[in-house]
Amino acid sequence: MAESFEMFWGGAPVLEPTGRDERIAAGDEVAAIEEEYDFDADDGEVEYYNPQTKETARGVKKRRLRVEGGTAPLAKPITVDYDSDDGRIIELKQQGYSDAQVADTLRQEGRVRYTDKTIGSRYLRLRKAVLEKEDEVLDDELSDWHVGEDDELLPLSAQIDKKFDSMIQKLEERKWRDLAHALAEKLGKRKYTHKAVRERVEALRAGTELCPIELDDDQTGRRIMRETRIAAAKAARAEKVAAEKEAEEYKKSKTAARKLAIAEANQKKVQLQLKRHADKKERLRIREERKTFRERARVSRLAILAQMRAQRDWDMERSRREKQLYKQIMGMDMNGKPCKSSRSLRNSRNDSGDESEVINEFESDEEEAEARMTDQEEQDADDESDDPVEKIDNSDDTPRQSKTRSANGGLNIPSRPKAVAERRSRRSSLARATTPRSKSRNRANQLPNNTTKSTLITESTLLSPRSIMSHAELSGLCHTRNLQTHPESSESQPELVARLHAADHALSVPELDIILKASGCFAGGGGKAAKIKRLQTTQAVASEKGGFGLTADDLDFMREYEGYKGEFAYLLEKAEESVL
Repeated sequence: MAESFEMFWGGAPVLEPTGRDERIAAGDEVAAIEEEYDFDADDGEVEYYNPQTKETARGVKKRRLRVEGGTAPLAKPITVDYDSDDGRIIELKQQGYSDAQVADTLRQEGRVRYTDKTIGSRYLRLRKAVLEKEDEVLDDELSDWHVGEDDELLPLSAQIDKKFDSMIQKLEERKWRDLAHALAEKLGKRKYTHKAVRERVEALRAGTELCPIELDDDQTGRRIMRETRIAAAKAARAEKVAAEKEAEEYKKSKTAARKLAIAEANQKKVQLQLKRHADKKERLRIREERKTFRERARVSRLAILAQMRAQRDWDMERSRREKQLYKQIMGMDMNGKPCKSSRSLRNSRNDSGDESEVINEFESDEEEAEARMTDQEEQDADDESDDPVEKIDNSDDTPRQSKTRSANGGLNIPSRPKAVAERRSRRSSLARATTPRSKSRNRANQLPNNTTKSTLITESTLLSPRSIMSHAELSGLCHTRNLQTHPESSESQPELVARLHAADHALSVPELDIILKASGCFAGGGGKAAKIKRLQTTQAVASEKGGFGLTADDLDFMREYEGYKGEFAYLLEKAEESVL
């Protein structure tokens, strides 16, 4: 018996041979079951018949009860003296096999065919029976305590006591409350609390109780004792309230400190985020400022390149036209070498008696070339005004466009057939008049000179946006516009501004549109004064000081500008008064 218990709790199974396994292997138990109940014994008594299908027993194949893989389960009691099948179940379950695995193993070994649920329930019942038997053996003192087991018992007992202390305390409190409630029902009035009931019961059991107040001779002492107890209870309650209040204040202060720390951390985080945002905004501003500066520098560079190209083309075209005109008039080049067609040209001049007729004929040919420009070429010339480089850089122009541009002073001015016809008729009438040969030659030998007298400086010229431009920039504009300066004396900066201002007002509206397009500015919209203002503002912004945002009405600039000294000092005084 002890060996079987030892097997269940981890030892190797040592089973006593009962002979049942040999009988099952030999088939004796199955034969005994078949002898007790013959499955075919009642076949002849009740004949099979199905009224729905009209089927009889002759057409139905007999069915026999067969159990595949093991023997059929039989009812076996749960005892401590279990057989090999139950021992195998215990062994497999202790090894950690599941119920389904144990059932499959038993079926494969030819044992009883239990289901999964039966395996689990049978194992639990076997275990319970063995434990109960072992408890009986231990209670009968068949098993003694050994060395070292007491040392393991006491710590475990303390650990379990901690687990049940709270439960025991709650049950104890509930017990005294129920006792106080039962006493109140018994007396018909609630006079004592559960605490008083517990103290009285414990005093009665210990023999230290006070006698009832009616039987006590020292009533004064009992009254003093009662008052003392009441005062002690009040003091205890006050102390408890003070302790709770102190704990609550400490909790509130701790919570406030934690909230303050969180708020400070959040404030630092917000300040850091604001600083990062400001730094990022400043970087973006610097980037945009650099981008704007580079764009202005690029536009200024393109404008300067366009002016240089226009001046170069104009100089080359003027030189070529001067040489060609000199050859046609004089019959020789500027070096004194005669031309091949000089004799024919001289004969034609002698026949007509007027050298201006040759010039008129040459200019008429040029104007006819302008008149032959198609409308599509005129539209293309207008569309090319969007880019200042494309407007001025005419290296890929056709000969016809080159002639047209050279006739218009280096600019692509659309041809005007009506004006050409009027000029042609006017020149044909002038060609009929006779002109002395010597005067014509002297007039042809004179080079074009656009030098003028000193331009008058006025209030409008001083307030011009071009006032912020340097002397070199203004001289470059005059050179581009073919406005030659005085050869004897150098003009001041206000005088150059006045010269350009007068030249702007001398232009026609179509010429202003062409110059506006060449400067990269919008040409359409507004009258002549508005276009002049737009041209001056565009050129001032493209200058060096204009790139830094300086304007002509800046008070510091007006104080340093030489134009506001002398007779125009009142303009500076007005500007200072308006600021104040």
